[in-house]
Amino acid sequence: MNYNQFLRSAGLTNLDLSSDKTNVGENAYGISFEQVNDLHVSCIRASDPNKVIAQIEALTNKGTDLNQFINEFGFNLLYFVRNGAVVKTLIDAGVNPDHRSNGQDHAFADHSNPACTAFHYSCYYFFIEAVKVFVEHVSDINVPDEDGFS
Repeated sequence: MNYNQFLRSAGLTNLDLSSDKTNVGENAYGISFEQVNDLHVSCIRASDPNKVIAQIEALTNKGTDLNQFINEFGFNLLYFVRNGAVVKTLIDAGVNPDHRSNGQDHAFADHSNPACTAFHYSCYYFFIEAVKVFVEHVSDINVPDEDGFS
């Protein structure tokens, strides 16, 4: 299952991250997109949140900077994560809740805008558990994206 198929299976049916570059190459930190997306999918799916939380904690205990897990679309590990406990664990592990996507969003079919945060997406998709955590951790809940929407 590729990244797009996974996102659709997770109920994000109007989100299409189609790209010839999907899962090919490395990000700016030298981490393969395949490795980034595997961890991201685990966080999004969170079928066993305790297992995902243990995976996150194991990486941070090794000194891994999870802010370096940026996919080819500029999303960090917080984007599209519904489970509040996983969102909180990622933030507690140092993942930046104020991270903005890289501005490629206009090419997507989800009608998003450039420089969206994971908080924007959580609100857009009504991920209530995630929104509750973000409200406590983002620097500004009214921060606009590049098009001026918050």
